[in-house]
Amino acid sequence: MVTTGNYPGDYELQGAVVAQSSKGTSAAIVKGNVCSITSGKWNKAAASAGLAGPFAVATKAAASAATTCQLIFKGIVMVKAEGNITVNALVQPSATTAGAVSAYTASTIYSTTPTGTQVIAGSADFTRVVGIYLGHDNEGDGSTIPTDAVDTDDIRILLIGGA
Repeated sequence: MVTTGNYPGDYELQGAVVAQSSKGTSAAIVKGNVCSITSGKWNKAAASAGLAGPFAVATKAAASAATTCQLIFKGIVMVKAEGNITVNALVQPSATTAGAVSAYTASTIYSTTPTGTQVIAGSADFTRVVGIYLGHDNEGDGSTIPTDAVDTDDIRILLIGGA
């Protein structure tokens, strides 16, 4: 279990898949930023409700001019929350804060007569999932019950990557 004092970008070692990857040079990446691929390189995930994966989380900071970055692709990692998130809920990239996550919102699909656009949006929904919200630092350890997150909390997610 994680120890007190973990911050966005810190991760639990068991099952973690971490690698050095090519980074886009458009902007700096801060440790803990959710990242996505743009033109074949990893960048801080843009603030966009419809952003599709794959996703990873930066485990170290990388300057704008850096050509590589260190990312976690699978495992339990700390990230920054945007808005309220219920325990065990899916999370997606934040629509308003680049590099953060917010509660996942499914596309609207009319059950009796879905439109073609709704069917396409629904089929792509899970490509927007970054992971599952597990709780705050040191919650869910068998003695501390996980609690819901609020805006700007540092939270633990099980990173599933979105694609």
